[in-house]
Amino acid sequence: MALKLTYATKEEVPVGFESLYTETDGVYNLTGVEGMKTDEDISKLQTALSKERTAHREARQKLTAFGDMDAADARAKLDKFDELEIAARQATGPEAEKKLADLVEARMKTQIAPLQREKDALTVELTESTKKVVAFETSEKTRTIKDTVLVAAKKAGIVDTAMDDVALNAMNTMEIVEGKVLTVEGSLSPDGWVTLMKKARPHWWPASRSAGAGGNDGRGGTNPWAKENWSMTDQGQFVKAHGMERATEMAKLAGVGVGSTKPVEK
Repeated sequence: MALKLTYATKEEVPVGFESLYTETDGVYNLTGVEGMKTDEDISKLQTALSKERTAHREARQKLTAFGDMDAADARAKLDKFDELEIAARQATGPEAEKKLADLVEARMKTQIAPLQREKDALTVELTESTKKVVAFETSEKTRTIKDTVLVAAKKAGIVDTAMDDVALNAMNTMEIVEGKVLTVEGSLSPDGWVTLMKKARPHWWPASRSAGAGGNDGRGGTNPWAKENWSMTDQGQFVKAHGMERATEMAKLAGVGVGSTKPVEK
């Protein structure tokens, strides 16, 4: 069962999780997870991101005017055409042609120099804006993974003192795939990952609940797909109680699939 960030009434809050919610303006918001962002925080971040993207787009549009021989550059040269044409008519011979060429080069440098400075400034601005956008998106991804995994850890009974270690491991293990937080290989949800970690990190749980991952369901109960607990009746009841996704994860931990007719022989 996935927890919602907000419930309209106190009765809708899942039993056992009431302490994680705080009533604000008539609704109950999830506030009991350390580091959880409020709607106001998210709104501010989204506004900042929108401004950065607008600046990014405007800077990119300005830069398009400074490609090879762009319109502004051509306009500056055409403004000097009449003057250069008169000078060309008055000049004759190799020496006059060289003077004309030098004049054209000098005038072009005069016109191009401020454009080049503006282009360089815009390039720096665009680079900085891009860095800020990337940093913000990375921060949002990290926050989403951490918040989601910590909710699963809390639900699984992991002790509070282990939450920092849980978050650190999650950052190296989880990613966001099509809007969902999953392990890097995309096979386990946060609930499944937390259950799998019972074998690798038993100290995350109180001593009385640190049994091996294969023989329990990650919440103190037994895994009916494990060889030592094999029961097709219990498997059916588990599917009804926890859903097919959770059942699939538990069966996978035991080395079989939902619908297998016998356990894996060890």
